[in-house]
Amino acid sequence: MRLLVIDGNSIANRAFYGIKLLTTKDGRYTNAIFGFLNILLSLLKECGPDEVAVAFDLKAPTFRHKMYDGYKATRHKMPDELAAQMPVLKELLAALGYREVTAEGWEADDILGTLSAACAARSDDCFLATGDRDSLQLVSDTTTVLLATTAMGRSKTAVMDVDAVKEKYGVSPRQLIDVKSLMGDTSDNIPGVKGIGEKSAITLIQKYGSLAGVYAHLDDTADKTIKPKQREHLAEDRAMAELSYTLGTIRTDAPIDTAEGAYVVGEGNKAEAVRLMQELELHSLIARFGLSDIAPAADPERAPTEPLQEAEVTVLPAEPKGHYLVATRPAVMGKQGTRNVELQPAAWYAVQDKTVFPLEDSDLLRLLDNEDVTLDVFDSAPLYARAMAAGNWGSSIVWDGKLAAYLLDASASHYLLTTLATSYHARSAFSCEEYPDAGFLADLFAKMKAEITENGEDDLYNNIEFPLAQVLADMTRTGILVDREGIEAFGVQLRQELDQVLTRIEMEAGTSDFNPNSPKQLGTLLFDTMGLPHGKKTKNGWSTDAETLEKLRDIPLVEDITPEVMALADGAGSALGTGGMSTKLRAARMVTSSGADMVIANGAHPELLYDIAEGRAAGTRFAAHRQEA
Repeated sequence: MRLLVIDGNSIANRAFYGIKLLTTKDGRYTNAIFGFLNILLSLLKECGPDEVAVAFDLKAPTFRHKMYDGYKATRHKMPDELAAQMPVLKELLAALGYREVTAEGWEADDILGTLSAACAARSDDCFLATGDRDSLQLVSDTTTVLLATTAMGRSKTAVMDVDAVKEKYGVSPRQLIDVKSLMGDTSDNIPGVKGIGEKSAITLIQKYGSLAGVYAHLDDTADKTIKPKQREHLAEDRAMAELSYTLGTIRTDAPIDTAEGAYVVGEGNKAEAVRLMQELELHSLIARFGLSDIAPAADPERAPTEPLQEAEVTVLPAEPKGHYLVATRPAVMGKQGTRNVELQPAAWYAVQDKTVFPLEDSDLLRLLDNEDVTLDVFDSAPLYARAMAAGNWGSSIVWDGKLAAYLLDASASHYLLTTLATSYHARSAFSCEEYPDAGFLADLFAKMKAEITENGEDDLYNNIEFPLAQVLADMTRTGILVDREGIEAFGVQLRQELDQVLTRIEMEAGTSDFNPNSPKQLGTLLFDTMGLPHGKKTKNGWSTDAETLEKLRDIPLVEDITPEVMALADGAGSALGTGGMSTKLRAARMVTSSGADMVIANGAHPELLYDIAEGRAAGTRFAAHRQEA
């Protein structure tokens, strides 16, 4: 039997800091959840466990806090962005069938120690996944620590067995407790002995074997291993050393279930797991956990207060009139031997009120160019293609939900009705077994339209994106002539110009981590950091639409540093100097925009600073641009 025990808080913490902040469309943080689940998948592959336990700390004080008031007193509070993800992570793990293990008054470390000891008693293999080096004391012939580390900015897992611990630290795993009792631990605020660091502590334990051995030789002045000052500190801090030993020892008797088979991964609630992953927009993980064929559970926020009316499914009237919602029922795939086959083909349908109309090709053509009909559709491209193939234009289409989804979240990997309905908590107006997505089309489309309006993107959608869809459909149908060489050459030119622009932006922002393509980061830089005049604020941050940014053209930054001047400055030996002037000018632009004057001068001049301080001519002065209140 092989048991994998995951230190939940430690791994979640490393995932949170190891991955940049990720949020859903509605602003929920997901980076810790995403990172944790990816680490879980890697651990499962690496260990191949028969059982998996996930240990978490509780907020209640532990026996160590009661023993020593200062225990972990210097720890920073968990960031709110991480704290908000923890209950969701636990909910998702439970839905996937993994058992959470906690014990009031005990730490996750003690849970790891208790399960490790239980495995040792049965001669079972135990793997402890953690980022906490304290767990190395648990390493034994049956227990291996999978230590999450960071090296050269990259995360990796160090496999720590008995030999690996001895090689790295020069002592046995259990002796690490003695080492900590002497050197202390700043992260846990364990005091140790004043003046004794890691190197000295390891030397003492290597020589005397244990903390007790060190104190047994404390009065042996003939032994020069203990230096006089160390001897003095050891005598003064003996009580603290012994307390540190107790605080640093991981217990193996936590009141938890240790029976064999207690942590076999259960069935959980796979449908709920899929729903949560869709809601959190972690779509790639659905397939990686083997859940692609699982239908999501009903969203509790969309659950009807009373049973839904069953929709009427009937043929389209001979003369359709009014407004319809049009979408496709996705194809149903299945296995035929080893091959993936289509069990049920994709099918178009229309919705009007609480009636669903299956659509044949002839029905589509009666809808797509009908002066008595308007259509809100999901995915206009194939509909335009069908209309154009029949010599028409799809003039009845007035709105496209898939195009709206792209505008609202251009970075999404795909746009599926079911996923969007979960993200927007769309409510079904009726039930329809044959076309399960039909009921929530009206609410979903209404919420997407409202968000476009809220973001100030109506003009962009109605006058650019939506009309362009018809043009692109026509271009796709007929094709276009392409000057490949010309396009490639133009691309190179644009790339060069863009690199120059990005360099200037990084100088203005004062960081290379700034992403100008992120509306949120751009809004923060322009309106919070630089204090420029802003427009309205949406739930995703300051608006950075075209209209808002256009108004900033009138804000003076360093207008005298023109592109022409910058171009002259870029070359070494130019008329402006012998090189490096472009950097100085960019610095001047940034400094003066913040409201301060700047002087570029010859640093070799012996009285330079006195001249500048007294206002004498010392070089080229750039005056600050100040706005009147």
